Amino acid sequence: MTKYNFDTLLDRKGTNCLKYDALNLFFGSEELQPFWVADTDFETPEFIMEPLKKRLNHPALGYTFRPDHFFDVIREWQQKRHQWEIKNAWITTTPGVVSAISNAILAFTKEKDSIIVQSPVYFPFFHTINGLDRTLSNNPLKRVGNRYEMDLEHFEQLAKEGAKMFILCNPHNPGGMVWSKETLLKVGELCVKYDILIVSDEIHSDLIFEEHRHIPIASINKEIANRTFTLMAPSKTFNIAGLSTSFVVCSNPKLRSKFDKMLNTLHIHGGNLIGNIACEAAYQNGDTWLDELMAYLKRNRDEAIALLRKELPQLEIFVPEATYLLWLDFSHYGNEKEVETRLKEGAKIALNKGSTFGEGGEGFFRFNYGCPHQVMMEGLQKLITEFKE
Repeated sequence: MTKYNFDTLLDRKGTNCLKYDALNLFFGSEELQPFWVADTDFETPEFIMEPLKKRLNHPALGYTFRPDHFFDVIREWQQKRHQWEIKNAWITTTPGVVSAISNAILAFTKEKDSIIVQSPVYFPFFHTINGLDRTLSNNPLKRVGNRYEMDLEHFEQLAKEGAKMFILCNPHNPGGMVWSKETLLKVGELCVKYDILIVSDEIHSDLIFEEHRHIPIASINKEIANRTFTLMAPSKTFNIAGLSTSFVVCSNPKLRSKFDKMLNTLHIHGGNLIGNIACEAAYQNGDTWLDELMAYLKRNRDEAIALLRKELPQLEIFVPEATYLLWLDFSHYGNEKEVETRLKEGAKIALNKGSTFGEGGEGFFRFNYGCPHQVMMEGLQKLITEFKE
């Protein structure tokens, strides 16, 4: 017997929702069914909405601060969900993971410094590095079957050439891999050896399927932790991305002080009142909801993959170990432009195209199955009708 209902159909149009109301801006049509933006079409749970409503009954929305309990629930959540022991003093807050990356780049590198990323990967990594006039050093992931592995030999070559920072995506977006402790240890040891700062985007860390376990890279050993900023948020987990509230964990007081100084200089350390309340409520009350969400997503994932394998056997699928994102290789069906046209004009669905995620993404499209089962099946049937031979 489940407590929460994930089958509720939401009408998000007309709410300034990026996924729905910006379709024309990004895809040139308002008639597409969206499976692109990485948020979910599930109701934000009532245990988050209720304290927000209660607070909004007060007629003043002035400056705010975060009480001790805010940090307590983050610390307790990390211990409970990921067996990671952290301290309240290690936690600082930012408006989002990408702003935290920008802040770290500004605080610890200078123009033209080399920063390592591993494509295909979450595309704001590229925009942030290029926009701040740093040098993007790509360490492309190696495709092994329908999964990626790190090319550590090439990573070490980039490290020898003087890279200053490594932006890690763990779990990986868009491929859905949960990096193993062995892999994280090896890449972490290279960063220690060559004095490279690690900025680890772990925003999908709660969305792990039961046969896998998320390992924060900073939890592996003290040497790695001493050079790592771990970026997390409740936004993907609880569908509250619009509240612009995330947090950063760093155990090294010298690094943390420099990071915080830049935050204060940019005046983006204050957070927002509603986001603070939502974050605290999510981590304090979200265990059962998250367990049920993951069971629902597992059903969506497994049924989507089974259907696609049956109906489109030449479509290659990366089976996600985490997240609610399917990474689909359409290479058999033509080049990216041809497939993109068929998705928009034939299937009338909106997916993220793979080239956006950098080298190695060509031929792929990303499908978001974080939605009611009925909605997902409608989208899959449209896709199958268009591409079935």
